[in-house]
Amino acid sequence: MRPASHPQPVVPPQRRPMRGRTRLLLAACLALAPLQACTTGIATMTLASVNEAEDWPLLVLEPDVQGQACRSALLRTIPLGDPPPALHAAIATAVGTVPDAQLLTKVQVELHTIDFLVYTRQCIRVRGTAARRARVVHVH
Repeated sequence: MRPASHPQPVVPPQRRPMRGRTRLLLAACLALAPLQACTTGIATMTLASVNEAEDWPLLVLEPDVQGQACRSALLRTIPLGDPPPALHAAIATAVGTVPDAQLLTKVQVELHTIDFLVYTRQCIRVRGTAARRARVVHVH
């Protein structure tokens, strides 16, 4: 006679303890959960200058320059010392990165906002081509 077969007991798999890297990643995800960031395109312009720009012939100096002006605040309304971000400040920052530049052409403007719990940071970012007025010599 054959021995009666008994069903094998089902043993649930044992959980492995979290490794340090997994624990760190989980903690970072939970900490950053309330963080929100948003970038919105505001405008695309042919020419942007903080000075008056008439019908100037232009000399391109640098094809890809960037500038930004930012403001931090608590509860979105209490400023932390910075003035509100202004487009002219972002343009001046970008133009200031290239010696002899006077203006930007082919300008893209974005508003970038980061919210983290009660802290907010807003930045106006510009990107464009740095240029200056070309010197024109008239020969008669």
